[in-house]
Amino acid sequence: MSTYSGQVSASTDDGQQADSTGAINLTATSTALKLQSGFSTWWAARFLNVTVPAGATITAATLSVYCVTAGVITSTIYGNKVSNPGTLQTTTSYISGLAETTASVAWNPNPATNNAFNNLPDISSIITELIGQAGWASGNAMLLIIKLNSGGTALGIEDYDGSPSEAAQLTITYTSASTGNSGGLTPVFNTSTVLYSFVNASVGLFDPATGL
Repeated sequence: MSTYSGQVSASTDDGQQADSTGAINLTATSTALKLQSGFSTWWAARFLNVTVPAGATITAATLSVYCVTAGVITSTIYGNKVSNPGTLQTTTSYISGLAETTASVAWNPNPATNNAFNNLPDISSIITELIGQAGWASGNAMLLIIKLNSGGTALGIEDYDGSPSEAAQLTITYTSASTGNSGGLTPVFNTSTVLYSFVNASVGLFDPATGL
């Protein structure tokens, strides 16, 4: 079993989208999620060099955000369904226009824990869908999205520009796909005698013609 751990590492790799105007802000120190004009209803974060191979089995996946205000909200987490997404852009309504995964997970803190990292519910289903895309490869980027559904009390998420050490974190635990060669045997062809042999790292070369 292996684990990937990453954190937002650039100003334009997290950001927010305003409720009424669709304006994108990639340089705010924090994002206040609230269903009210002047607040944000979308947030997104991009993680680089996600070293999870295609075909891996995801056993656990956690998005963690540092909350600077402990609001009560209901929201939905999605992945951006692109095999290697680029950094965020400032085009109006950019975040809400991103292609979303079919898989989603509810996050309904009541309330969130203030001035601390909050682990969101397991998002293994989202990560499984992302690494199952054609074009996915270990080392690609992943972009996750939070969409606010309701909430009259603002919930504040610390962004990279507020404190890089408190930017969002992603942890994925996975098992790599089997290679189908559990015995450690590698097929070798002897072109001079056309004998099929096996190399085993522990015993050397075995030739079925001689028994050696």
